[in-house]
Amino acid sequence: KQWYQRRVREIWNGVRTKVMVVRWHPEKEHILAFGTEEGRVGIYDVNGDTTHISSTYHEKSVYALSWGYVPTKFPDDPLKRGLYSCGGEGTILCHRHKELSKPAVNVNSYLAAENKYKSLPPGRTAVDWSKTLLAVGCNTGCIEVFRAPNF
Repeated sequence: KQWYQRRVREIWNGVRTKVMVVRWHPEKEHILAFGTEEGRVGIYDVNGDTTHISSTYHEKSVYALSWGYVPTKFPDDPLKRGLYSCGGEGTILCHRHKELSKPAVNVNSYLAAENKYKSLPPGRTAVDWSKTLLAVGCNTGCIEVFRAPNF
């Protein structure tokens, strides 16, 4: 027990609601993303002890986060990596890691436009990236898999 007590650091920096999900950045170990019960998405920099909250938020709690390839809407990002969030209302958003004040991309709309859905797509419940594949869980029980960059 003592080993943990000496190395545990409580982080509180303006997050005033329940944190529902956390996800470390895959390349930058000091960057921690989080999603809240009230639908907010934020990034905490452990080294700088700073928290930034996205200007775009979900209508319901955030249940899934994943770092992944960014849509062509963010061509200036040299890492081509964004933070994906999935909220309880069924929407997936892609946030700019370094520019959370800019609007996030509605990935549901992007997927619908790129894949020319003929009917209303299902509500999304989960999101996860491998290097080039985007897996999306749906409220219908199906899993959609898309290949980047052509979702």
